[in-house]
Formats: sequence, structure tokens, C-alpha cells
Amino acid sequence: MEKLLLLIFLVLLLSGCGEPNVEHLSTPEEDYLEDYELGEYVEDVSYEIDEKLEDGLRGDYTINLRLKVKDSFDELENREKLLLFRSFYQDHLKLENTACGNNLCAWKFIIAETSSNVYVTDDETMSANGTEEYKWKELVAEDQRKADEEELRQNAAEGINASNFAIHLFMKLEYDKLTKNGQNYIPEVHDPIVAKMAAEEFEITEEQALEIYTEQEVKGY
Repeated sequence: MEKLLLLIFLVLLLSGCGEPNVEHLSTPEEDYLEDYELGEYVEDVSYEIDEKLEDGLRGDYTINLRLKVKDSFDELENREKLLLFRSFYQDHLKLENTACGNNLCAWKFIIAETSSNVYVTDDETMSANGTEEYKWKELVAEDQRKADEEELRQNAAEGINASNFAIHLFMKLEYDKLTKNGQNYIPEVHDPIVAKMAAEEFEITEEQALEIYTEQEVKGY
């Protein structure tokens, strides 16, 4: 009898260490998608085991959420696409685990496919077809640049004289474009370039442009 009980125990122990099973997840995400705008584009949902986690800190394996989405999804702006992914990912997948069979799985990517494109994303980045990559922070910064440029155009259309604010805003936009939002900023290289552009735009000297920009930066504009 003791040998039989030991054998049963070993069988149960070994079965608990088997391969992950995506057929019986503790939190099937399709139950939540219908509450999100992303769900309006989803036609089918599936899951795939990605890789085994050696340290076991977040679980035993990583798992991806695969979505078959409508072709109309391709027509959205990249910022809109990433916003839809980001909203769902942060609410239901980020730092969350799900039981996958007898293992614990940590969510890794959302992989969404249309008939023409494949998007791989978490809540901060999105790649399209394995080549183009979009980052949330960069897309937000681009939106802000467009808003600033539009404000500058409106001021010009209304006949507002070039003010220190406008000069500073113009130069800030040019600095952002040339230096990837300050990541590659080299004063001796970029200061003369931007100062010359501002001097030509507002009919002032390059020295005046740099002085105005510095003053506005100190004021926190």
C-alpha cells in the first residue's frame, strides 16, 4: 500500500511540472476585450507560449496574446493603434500572470495581425512587420510638436508680431527635430544652426536669437 501511495504521489508531482497549456487559462482575455475600443477590431483571439523563464521570478513561462484584427485597423494613425494596445495592456497584461495548465505564465506581447500587417507591442513600443518601430513617448512628443507648430502658424496668420515666446518656441521645435528631443544635443554644433534659422525666420541677429532662447529657458517657458 505504501508503495502504491508513493507511486501516486510521484505521478501527481510530475504532472504538475508538465508543459504549459493555453487551453485552460485562468484569465481568458477575450472576456475583457469587448469592454475596450480595441475589441471592436478583434475577430479572433488565441494564445502562444513564448519562452521559459529561467529565474522563475515572474512565473514559469511568458505568453503572448494573439489577435486577428480587421483590416480597418491598418487605417488608424500609429499613435491611435498604440493607444488602443496600451490601454488594454496596462489594464490586463502588464505585470500580470495567468495560470496556463499547471504552470504560471507572465504576459509578454500582444501580436495583432491584419491581412497585410503584423503588429507586435507592449505598452511602450509597437513594431510593424518586424521593421518599423514606434515608441509611445516619441509619438506623444510628435503630437506636442505639431500642436506647437500649429499655434505658431495661427499667431502668424493673425498678424501677431514675433515675440520672445514665439522665437523661443520656434527654436525649441528646431532643436527637438535636430537632436531627437535633446538626446543628441551638442551645443557647439546645434546652437549655431538653430540660431541661424531663427535669425532668418524673425529677421534678427543670431546673437539675439541665442540670447532670447537662453532667457526664455531660464524663465521656464
